[in-house]
Formats: sequence, C-alpha cells, structure tokens
Amino acid sequence: MKKIFIMIPIIFMVSYHAFSQVKTEKVSLDEIPEKVKADVPKPLLLKFNNKAAVLQELEDNLTGMDIETDSFSFAKFVDFQLDFKNIEGICVNGFCFKEIEVESPGSNTLGFIFNRIELTEKAQLFIINDEELYVQGPLTKETVNFKENFISGLMPGDKLRLLLIEPKEQANQSIIEINQASHGILDFFKVDKHISSRLASGTCFGCSAPCTPNIKCRPLDTESRAVALILIKSGANYIVRGTGALLNNGKQNLRPIMLTATHIYTDEFIDNSQFMFHYRSLQCNPTTNGPTTIFVQGSLPLGIGLGTTDLKLIELKVNPYHSTAFANNPVSYLGWSIIDQYIPFVEGIHHPLGDVQKYLAGTAPQVFNQTIGFGNYYYYKFNLTDGIAESVSSGSPILNDSRRVIGALSARLSSVPPYTCAGPNLDAVAGRLSKSWPQFCQYLDPDNQGIVALNTITSTPGPKVFTQLVGPNDICTSGVFTLLNPPLDLPISWSIVQGANLVAAPTSGQGKSATVTLLNTSVTGQVKIRFTIQNMCGNKVFEKTFQVGRINSAQTTVTGSTAVCPGNQYTYYANIPGGHKPGNVYQWTYPSNWSVQTQSANFITLYVPSYNPDYGTVRFRVNNGCGYSDYSGITVFPGYNCSFGMYDVNVYPNPVSDELKLVMIEENGNKIKKENL
Repeated sequence: MKKIFIMIPIIFMVSYHAFSQVKTEKVSLDEIPEKVKADVPKPLLLKFNNKAAVLQELEDNLTGMDIETDSFSFAKFVDFQLDFKNIEGICVNGFCFKEIEVESPGSNTLGFIFNRIELTEKAQLFIINDEELYVQGPLTKETVNFKENFISGLMPGDKLRLLLIEPKEQANQSIIEINQASHGILDFFKVDKHISSRLASGTCFGCSAPCTPNIKCRPLDTESRAVALILIKSGANYIVRGTGALLNNGKQNLRPIMLTATHIYTDEFIDNSQFMFHYRSLQCNPTTNGPTTIFVQGSLPLGIGLGTTDLKLIELKVNPYHSTAFANNPVSYLGWSIIDQYIPFVEGIHHPLGDVQKYLAGTAPQVFNQTIGFGNYYYYKFNLTDGIAESVSSGSPILNDSRRVIGALSARLSSVPPYTCAGPNLDAVAGRLSKSWPQFCQYLDPDNQGIVALNTITSTPGPKVFTQLVGPNDICTSGVFTLLNPPLDLPISWSIVQGANLVAAPTSGQGKSATVTLLNTSVTGQVKIRFTIQNMCGNKVFEKTFQVGRINSAQTTVTGSTAVCPGNQYTYYANIPGGHKPGNVYQWTYPSNWSVQTQSANFITLYVPSYNPDYGTVRFRVNNGCGYSDYSGITVFPGYNCSFGMYDVNVYPNPVSDELKLVMIEENGNKIKKENL
C-alpha cells in the first residue's frame, strides 16, 4: 500500500512553559521596530560549500512531490556562528540595543537554530523582515524557556534583522548564541525570492491542485483551528512532514493531544518537531497568506504508533490554550467518534504539498480491512468528491457528518491511479480511530467513563455520548435488545444472566444486538440480559431486566392504608416488577360503596363514605400486553382514633343555655372521646 504523506512546513514557533512558541505576524509599517542606527553593519551571509548543489537538491525535492512522497526537504541548515556578545551595542534613554542583519540571497524563508538563548527579565528579541513587514516576537524570558536548540521558526524573505533590546542595568547579560541557519525555497509567504526555470509553477505558495478548495470556502472555521502543519528538523534538512489535529478528551481539560499518522512521526523527532497553526488563506478565492501563523516546538509520543491503523497520538510540549501567543487566535480541540454507525459522507482538512489549509470531501466510508499479504491494516475507504489528497496530506483529520474525527488520512490504495482534478479519485484510506481504541482510550477517555463520542470545543466543555442498552420491558413471544451508539471494532458479547430457564436457546452470543424468545407461552417471570464491551480500557457492562409472559400475582403487591376512617380518601399503589411502564393497563376492585376520586398510571385514589362504609379488599390486576395477571391486593378495615368529624351527632334541646356533656361510646361500651361544649 502506498502512503499519501502530507508534509507541511512549520513556519513559526511559540514558546510557553518549558518549550517554545513563536508568533509571526504581518504588521503595518508603524509597528515595525525602527533600526537603531542608519549605518547597520553589512549583513552576515549564509555560506554554503556548494550552494548550486544545495539548490539543485531542494528543487529536485519540489519537482518530485506527489502523493507517493513520504516527506521532502524544503530547506537546508548550514553552520552559522553568531554570538550577540560580539555585537557592539548602543544605549539610549535607559535601554541598550544590539542589531545585526542576516542575508541568504534567493531564499524564500530564513530560520535560525539557537544553540543557547537565555534572556534577562526584561530583554526582548525581535526577528524582522523590513521589506515584507513581518515581525517575529518579541521573544522574552517567559516565551522562550527552551534554552538550548531553540528553533525560531520560518520568516519570509532572504534578509532578516535581529534586534535585541535590554534595560541598561541588564545590558550584555542576555545569552544569545546562534549556531545554524536555514535557507528555504518553499514559498510559504508568497515572497518569490527563489527564481528557477525548472519550477514552472513557482515554489509552492498556492501550488496544490486548483480543484482543492481553501478551507475558507467551507464552513469549517472552528474545526480548522485544531489543524497544524508538521515540520521536522532532521540533521541538515528542514522537512515538511504531514498534518495533525488537536483532539478533545473525556476530561475536556484542553490537554494538547494531537492525532496524526504513524508513518510521518517517529520518536526521534521529539524536540525537533514543529507544529504550524493557523496557516490559512484569509479568503476563499484567490489564495492569500494569513497575517498570523503560530509555531509550537516539541512533542512527546503517547504510547506507541499503531502500524495496523497508521494512527499515532502525541502531546505537544506547549499547550496553545495557555499561551499568550494564541490569545487572539485560539485553537480548537476536535470532537471524535468511535460509534459503529452509517456515515453518509466524510470531510477533511489538510495541507497538500505544504500549502495553506485545504478542504476535501469523500463518499460514505466503508470499513476496509487488508488482512492478506504484508501486514494487517484496518482503514476506512472512500472516494474523493471534492478536492484531492497530495503529498503532505497524511495525518489530516477525517470527519464524519457530525464533524467528529473518525480517523486520519493515510494513503490511497496502490492499485489506484494518481489523483488528479480530472478524477476519478478512488480508494483513499484513513486509519480507524475505533480500531486504535484499546491503546488510545487511556488518553482520550482518561477517567474510563465509556465515552464513545465528544464534540469539538474551544474552551467550554460539551456533551458526552455513551453507549446505551435498549429493548422491550415485556416480552410475550420474542424481543430484540440492542446497544445504541456501540463502538466499532471492539468485541461485544451478550448473555442471559438471570431467568435463562424461561427463554429458548441461544442464551448468549456476539454482537450489538440479541433476540430473546420465550421458552413457551406459559412461562412467566423476570429475565436479565447483559452486554459486555471489551477493550474500552477494561470491560463495559450494560444490563436490562425485563418481564417474560404475563405478570403473575406472586410478583405483585398493593401498598396503601389498611385501617381507614369514614369520610376520608386513600391512595393505593400497584407494585409490579420493574415499576409502572407506559402501556400497562390496570383493573381495580374495592369495597362496593367506595368511590374513585382519581386513577392514573399504577395508582388509584378512593373515597370511603361517611355513612356505613363497606370494608373488604382493594385489589388490582395488570395487563402488560401479554395478558392479565391474577388479582392481588390488601384487606381494609375500620381504623382507630378516627377524627370526630367521622360521626353523626344530634344535640337537643338546641340552643343550650347551660352546660352540656357529650360522651361517645363504642358499641362494646368503651369510651371514645369526651368534650365539654
């Protein structure tokens, strides 16, 4: 299977906490820091042993880019020794300034490796392109804690100015040592400094296929904020490597977990990886470079990369959510889904050929398992319907119709012709997140809640989706029990764990659905079914108890008052297995001269007459759809200590002008109550 590698050059770096983050912005002229002296020393030049050979190699990389390319180098690092302690400064109005220009003619991008950078408390370092009005920085002590081998990120153009500003009392205390610089020909910023007759289409700003829409042409702004172009420094090579996307997790705590493709990321890139966020066109058409691009340096692998799905989780060493560099340009954390469900179409966000963010869409994905030949692979397979995948598209998130990540783009099948705007563009494949869940759940569902889907967030937590067991409450002949939102690719089994003697075989099986059939029409009782999902960071169990056949009287009771007083009303409840359920029908019997006040669901309210009430039983029977149960109930009888108002008293003569004594006597001769009136 041939890989579609999506390599994307990372232009800027952002430093925060222990690692670096840098924001590069196009600004107005009045925002560019002024030159300290009109006679800035002559620019320092990057020196190559054989510059022509270097450029030939870089151009070969660009002309050789296609969907088959795993990665390509767009820039070369050369030794470049610069120690700011050797730069003569000037102090004005309480501040000291050191300034130097660096040039590499014909370069579309320049970047630096700081062998060591330790800035004092109030020092600021700017990297400036005066011609194109780009500024990187200020780099400060708070934003550059990556003190060794700090990669500045890319700046447009072939000449840059480095400006250090320190308070006078801290002059010459900052340590800034540069030991390498990069010369790049890939034109991320549309500056057109590298001229070559071999590259008829230019050096790749907007050079991806014309049929692939800018992300601004589709309503995916929130989702696109999670996507980054991945750059790698490997030896002397600056490499566009692929695409990745930040994911939400079950804690929804904005942890910077990124999904990408295994084949574009190896652990040797931990400190030399860069992630370029917000590299997008400002508009749908024509393509323009956005004013702000932010780079993050450094990452850690989370677990091992999975070759069978070509998926890998990594964690950025800088969390964009906590970074001041992202204050006005926040990132998103994409929702995801491992649910086994029909998906009518897919969408993707990628950086083909290292270009600005682009859109792609595809047909309903099919589960595709390649289990013969070399290795086993577990993918979604789909045909492209809008836009095409190219080199450096690998690792880009593939979204379902709810815009939740279901995987990451990996390749196209080897039997398929190269993708073109003319099409047909068949059989793109993306690793399935669900197949990787046994390894990924500890990071994406860290509290082991059994989450199967989350939504995209930028800050505020959203709803969580869980698997649920649904099925009938009563079965007269047979019934189907099903898991809603079951995960794809995880083993699911079921079994009858109570009342197995009441149902016919089979009483266990595999899958997300089970049909249960009564043993015969005379059985009655409670049955419990259990579904078990494995490999969700342990097993998740779902149970449901249900009634088979009609309810028998041994399963029912009535609750309510047994001792009653005339002239009062009493409520009685019918208790059945599992409680009242919609559709149940109740029939009640009660003493003949009692009357019904209300009847609803499984209760009835009765009135006991004031005169000569009857006594006996309050009973009910219930029909659960399988027939009526036998009656069951309770016996009611006259109560004690009934209130005076329950009796009829005649007083005469009336009115009475003297004292009257009233004595209530029961039929057995006992006094009940005595009052002075």
